[in-house]
Amino acid sequence: MKINIYTIEKKSVDEFSKIIDNQKKMIQKYAQVNEIPCFSKKISSAQNRDAIMASSSYSEAFEPYLKGYNIALH
Repeated sequence: MKINIYTIEKKSVDEFSKIIDNQKKMIQKYAQVNEIPCFSKKISSAQNRDAIMASSSYSEAFEPYLKGYNIALH
């Protein structure tokens, strides 16, 4: 099984990184896990404008990946 996790985030090391890495190691026994960040300059500028523009840019960033069977948490 292959699991792709698409996120809108700036890559950084924080207190959750260790927990996430541990969970990924446990899951990898059963599936191949890929984490793909979708953060872009367009999203960054939309976040600086207002919440509606930011939400719209998130939907636009995820749209190319929503083909086939997907679970999208927005």
